[in-house]
Amino acid sequence: MHNTLVAAGPHFRRGGNDDLPTGNVDVAPTICAILGINTPPMDGRVLTEAMNVAARVPETNTETIEATRNFRSGTWRQSLRIWRVGGTIYLDEGNGSFASKK
Repeated sequence: MHNTLVAAGPHFRRGGNDDLPTGNVDVAPTICAILGINTPPMDGRVLTEAMNVAARVPETNTETIEATRNFRSGTWRQSLRIWRVGGTIYLDEGNGSFASKK
């Protein structure tokens, strides 16, 4: 779930480290913003926190969604942790486990 994104060039902060989530979906909006290309709404976001522009860091929050399903033989528990960065949602972690009835 966790990958590294490296960006370099005159539009990006040098030697910076950013802990906000990013994804491949963010590459196109970021490149379009650098090139000054107006686009229709698209998935992803401009990675302003990594750039040399005076921009505010987007609001972020995390949320864990949980679900439980009981079966005759036991219980399945599933959890998903998501990050919301501005209007973009990132899947941060997913876990599931089955507990057998004894």
